[in-house]
Amino acid sequence: KKFIKILEPIVVNHNNAFASFTPNEKLIVDAQIDFKHQLIGKQKMEIEVNYDNFLNEISNARTFGFLEHAEKLHSMGYGLGVTLSNTIVLTDKNIMNSSGLNSTDEFVRHKILDICGDLMLADYRIIGKFTSICGGHNINYLALKELFENKNSWCLVDFDEDSKTAENIEHIEQQKLVNQ
Repeated sequence: KKFIKILEPIVVNHNNAFASFTPNEKLIVDAQIDFKHQLIGKQKMEIEVNYDNFLNEISNARTFGFLEHAEKLHSMGYGLGVTLSNTIVLTDKNIMNSSGLNSTDEFVRHKILDICGDLMLADYRIIGKFTSICGGHNINYLALKELFENKNSWCLVDFDEDSKTAENIEHIEQQKLVNQ
């Protein structure tokens, strides 16, 4: 199995959003959001993205939207599958979902879920740290584009199929050198 290993930092700023890739021995996502809505505000989370953390900490984070935008989106053919079980719907002062939030920081967890999905567009898992400040799909795309345009900032590395994390990358790379 091939992975992209980040070797040098990549930094992108666009429309008050920031994204970067930096070297790390695991996939770490560090996300920060800042919404003016009183129930969201500033939220930050940094997490190692592995199977267990994704399943237990990230995968149940629902997307969110504002009731005031719902009618316009529906008229344009968007959000037709939205329900209160799969989306957090916010009014000016409240959450419409009677079940509340899955976690107090569900909004930033959903941003991390979005980042994980966007990074899959690389076609390989990534070994490195991805940082996002007030980001979204567009800047995630721009960061990937910048990464691929700077071929010296990353390399492909091989892992055997049973490897779940990149913790042993140095050992694997050393073994490759010994076996050549």
